[in-house]
Amino acid sequence: METYIYINDGKNIETKLLNLGSALKYAKKQDDLIEQYDSNFESTNIDFINDKSIEEILKSNYFNYGIVPRELIIDLANNEQNPFYLMTKIDPSLCPKLKTINLPEVIINKINVYIDTCHTYLDILFKNYQFLSSLEVKLSSKLDVYRNKYLNKNSYTYIEKLLFFNRLRNFINELKHDKIIDFQYFYSNLLIYKYYTLINEKDVLVLHDQCVVFDKLYQQCHESIEFIDEHNEKKFYEIKDGSIKIDEIKMLLEKYIDSF
Repeated sequence: METYIYINDGKNIETKLLNLGSALKYAKKQDDLIEQYDSNFESTNIDFINDKSIEEILKSNYFNYGIVPRELIIDLANNEQNPFYLMTKIDPSLCPKLKTINLPEVIINKINVYIDTCHTYLDILFKNYQFLSSLEVKLSSKLDVYRNKYLNKNSYTYIEKLLFFNRLRNFINELKHDKIIDFQYFYSNLLIYKYYTLINEKDVLVLHDQCVVFDKLYQQCHESIEFIDEHNEKKFYEIKDGSIKIDEIKMLLEKYIDSF
């Protein structure tokens, strides 16, 4: 089976031979797999919904879009080492962008890493949620004592306490609320992308653009947590490699709240 592919970013065209059996399999596989996916999903047979089946749907999607994996091409030259080639059914102006897309297995692996990482962070935060809440209650109680103690006398002391209280409270809230919301938003959208978008979206560029958005979200979620201490010096607590320095943060908060 012959097909025409672009070379040199769409400037030239060559004829290549495809493995007929594999090409026909990819050409018809997507709709068959989606139909099988839908029927199993409705019957709650979740064993079918696995990485391999999603990857097969993606490979078929790529082929029908016009992206040919190198293993389907029989007569590649020794110097032709691209992981995939583009058919002439694709607008040549899209060639430079399409060359940057990830292969199906790379997409699946990347999304799995992101999902596992979000799950780990959420697990850490939720396991410490009650403790952080107890610190917040303790802090509020102490502030209330100061409010009643000073009333309208020596109010400057109370104001100082209030300002530092706000720093501590904001720090706790960033952990208890902001980070949980960020990771929960990222986590749920990753699941939607993996188990719905990757299966149903036929535009490969849409899949690619969404993956780029996830790369940016991953970076944003890993921004360090900032705390300004009593000397107005900034301290940063990294979120990195599936770890949050939660024990160090808890010790810091306990120290400040006990001395508040």
